[in-house]
Amino acid sequence: MKHPECGKCGYDLTGCEGNRCPECGQLLIEAGVTVRGKTARERLLGLARLLLILLFGIAGGVASYAYLDAKAGQQLAASQQQVSTLARELGRMQAKMMELKLTYDTLRLENLHLQRNLELVSATLDVMADVERHRRESN
Repeated sequence: MKHPECGKCGYDLTGCEGNRCPECGQLLIEAGVTVRGKTARERLLGLARLLLILLFGIAGGVASYAYLDAKAGQQLAASQQQVSTLARELGRMQAKMMELKLTYDTLRLENLHLQRNLELVSATLDVMADVERHRRESN
């Protein structure tokens, strides 16, 4: 908006009544009155600058969001890969545990068979000893 000013001292004469400048006392007809202020073109350029600043701010925000979204996607993919790797490792460990359990059960059965065979051998030896003792006593 344009405002009238004293040609000598530059005082803003808006609302001033009379023919003298309230600041310097000069007759306005002698000092002259100038009108300064932003022209429509200057205001439009200011608005264009403001819009460019806003546009770049929004573009920067969108770019930051896109970057952070991509980064989060990468981290999610890496986490999913780690979970997949851990799941495979867990499966291998469970299979190994089943194999060890089967081996343990097999060894336990073999141990029971050996104990039973030992008992049979011991009983057989006892019978043979009894037969031998009985044979000696009979002679």
